[in-house]
Amino acid sequence: MKKITFRKCEQVLADQDITNLENRLGAKLPEDFVAHYKKHNGGYPNMNWSSGVEINYPFESFLPITYGEDTIEKKLQEFDNIGFNYGTKIPFAVIEIEDVFCIDLSEEYYGQIFVRVPKYVKGEYNLHKGDWEYHCASFTEFLEGLNQINYYLFEYRDGRQAEIWEELMANNNLSKAILPLKDIHAVLKETIRMAKININIIFGQLQACGYQFNSETSVKEPDAEIESKIETLKNLIKPYGYLPLSLEFFLRYAGSVNFIPSWKSKLPYQYADSLYIADIDEIIVLAEAREWDEEEDDSPLYLEISPDYYHKDNVSGGMPYGIEITREPQIDSRLLNTPYGDLYFIDYLRLCFDWGGFPHIKNENKNYQEFIENLVKRRMTL
Repeated sequence: MKKITFRKCEQVLADQDITNLENRLGAKLPEDFVAHYKKHNGGYPNMNWSSGVEINYPFESFLPITYGEDTIEKKLQEFDNIGFNYGTKIPFAVIEIEDVFCIDLSEEYYGQIFVRVPKYVKGEYNLHKGDWEYHCASFTEFLEGLNQINYYLFEYRDGRQAEIWEELMANNNLSKAILPLKDIHAVLKETIRMAKININIIFGQLQACGYQFNSETSVKEPDAEIESKIETLKNLIKPYGYLPLSLEFFLRYAGSVNFIPSWKSKLPYQYADSLYIADIDEIIVLAEAREWDEEEDDSPLYLEISPDYYHKDNVSGGMPYGIEITREPQIDSRLLNTPYGDLYFIDYLRLCFDWGGFPHIKNENKNYQEFIENLVKRRMTL
């Protein structure tokens, strides 16, 4: 097993402490779990990423038993207070926000590790509406699956998003990049993961305030055949350039989003430029319809990913927003035909999240500002 060190562990446990918890639970704790907790009662490991059978999760800390502020007993009491039925699954570690790792004490799943993932309901995390996800077969396997993420991802998640992204963009041309590709991929994947969280937050807030969308699938998960479809898209544009990693990762890990309002929705400002990123099927269809060889030589080629802000309000307007196809492989590329000047795709997402999914608004509209502030108050920084 890899060397795992801990800091900020709580008081060493006595046998009676373990017995007291088992009596409360009405079940024996697995031997590997008990052996670990007798050595390390809670604490923060030097590993901060947990690899499961299917999904990997960022990892924060182990909950201590009996001693300390945030104990397993207090987490169970917290669950009881909100009426959350955790059944035979006992929380022992924190992921982030409201997510927790739990060990199952039932006869059928004894010792197996599950993750409780809350769902967004009306813009809030809700444990009651969440799902149990199988993570791994035992506590020993859980420890073996702990890893140390790379420096850039750690710093990015630790609040230095702007500095780390600036460093990535200094390596934007992947054919000349100094940073390892795996580090670039890790930060970009985390960026899109946080973008997806923001999309869900805004979507929930919009639903809560009665906003009506023009589509029943305003937030779509990644396509089940996303890998083969990304290859199809890459092959379509191969004679002309490269698909930027930013859009590739968005399609792979976020899917698509459509905040265009229904005609029934009354927004306080017209042409708000509702966030819209087309799904992979639409992008492929639009790419297949383009006459690439007839494009002007001096104009950049691009993939259409969104209507412009006029068409989003069902008014004839300008050219669709398109992400530039680059002559060399890049992390990110420019989003063309927007009213925001020369900006990259990830910068466009940041702009959208800063304005609650509606970046083309007027600052002097106070009613809309209040509306936007409610949408963005819980957003994550990319």
